[in-house]
Amino acid sequence: MTYRLQAKLQDQKGNPTTAAELIDRAIQIVQRLSDKIALSDSDKNFLVELQQGKVKYSQ
Repeated sequence: MTYRLQAKLQDQKGNPTTAAELIDRAIQIVQRLSDKIALSDSDKNFLVELQQGKVKYSQ
C-alpha cells in the first residue's frame, strides 16, 4: 500500500517513471504473497488495480 501511495505522489509531482517503478515493487510484493498464501478476492482485485496503475504511470 505504501508503494502505491508513493507512486501516486510521484505522479502528481511529474515523475511518472519513478511512479511506475514504485508500482512495479508493489506488484512484485503482492505476487510473492500470492505465491505463499491464497489471496482473498479483494486482494486479487488489488493486484489488478496495481497493474492498471502501472499502465497509467507508464504512459
